[in-house]
Amino acid sequence: MKIEGEVGDPDPFHAAMDAVREHQPSEIIVSTHPETRSGWLRKDLVDHLREETGLPVHHVITDLQAEGLPFQVTLVIANETVGGAALAERLKAKAAQASEEDQASVFIVVIPQRGGYGAHAREARRRLDATLRNLEGDGLLVAGMIGDPDPYTAVMNALSTFHVDDVVISTFPETRSGWLRADLIKRVQGATTVPVEHVVVDLEAEQAATG
Repeated sequence: MKIEGEVGDPDPFHAAMDAVREHQPSEIIVSTHPETRSGWLRKDLVDHLREETGLPVHHVITDLQAEGLPFQVTLVIANETVGGAALAERLKAKAAQASEEDQASVFIVVIPQRGGYGAHAREARRRLDATLRNLEGDGLLVAGMIGDPDPYTAVMNALSTFHVDDVVISTFPETRSGWLRADLIKRVQGATTVPVEHVVVDLEAEQAATG
């Protein structure tokens, strides 16, 4: 199963319409809180999408307060190291450990990168797509997106958007990591109550070992 995601317009109707124009889906699934707590339902989002798109729109109510989630969600933040073997092995180990505890794992991979269609953005998208394919090939359930260019902001945006059980941040070794020089790990740990794990990826050492 391949899942792709991206940060949309703050308005859910505009975000959905942008996605319909971009991806031309055959149906839409809208997930909301129960009616008493859903701002989307108070705005008649489901009916508006049906009227505007002409597509089947399925409404799913999710009460996280009562139900929780049937799987563990790990937020993965990485840029150039996203395809590193050390990161992939750590994610596979986390999935295996969760499986031993009869729990499924979902990994949301976010690459902080400037938007647009420049070379850096295209390269980030290529890395993300390749990483998702490789992790899917290893049997992991993954989704991915390009995030805010500032890694701390990218983490905070993802934490406010998704229900996340833990965070994995992948960096180069300390001598070559701007994220570590900016104390990214400590800043994220200080801003969230979920566990934050740091994985060091040395791409040069990995290439030398396989070459």
